[in-house]
Amino acid sequence: MSSIPGVSRRRAGTSSRGTTDNISVSVRIRPLSDTEERSSQTAAASRSWSNTERSIQSIKPGADAVFTFDHVFGENTCTKDVYEVIGRDLVTSAMEGINGTLFAYGQTSSGKTHTMKGSDD
Repeated sequence: MSSIPGVSRRRAGTSSRGTTDNISVSVRIRPLSDTEERSSQTAAASRSWSNTERSIQSIKPGADAVFTFDHVFGENTCTKDVYEVIGRDLVTSAMEGINGTLFAYGQTSSGKTHTMKGSDD
């Protein structure tokens, strides 16, 4: 079971409704780097969004942008928790001979390596 409140693991390929899923889309918000923290422009931009366990939304006045995903992992989520929720069952299924792919996508410096490897902390 996941240690993230409100988020549970599920068998790869099966939704919480018991139907078959072919694709699950998750987002992990990476922490700002030291350089980004020192940049007031980057820090201000990162504070213009908030997230729940399933969505990211703009908190700018007058903006109504909301993006919904199967899972949203906040910047304080550790790599082990991401693995427990979206990776463990995929790996188990692969070991049982079922094909699966965990695909990290994003622009340069968006957090792909951070998500796959974690931090030294």
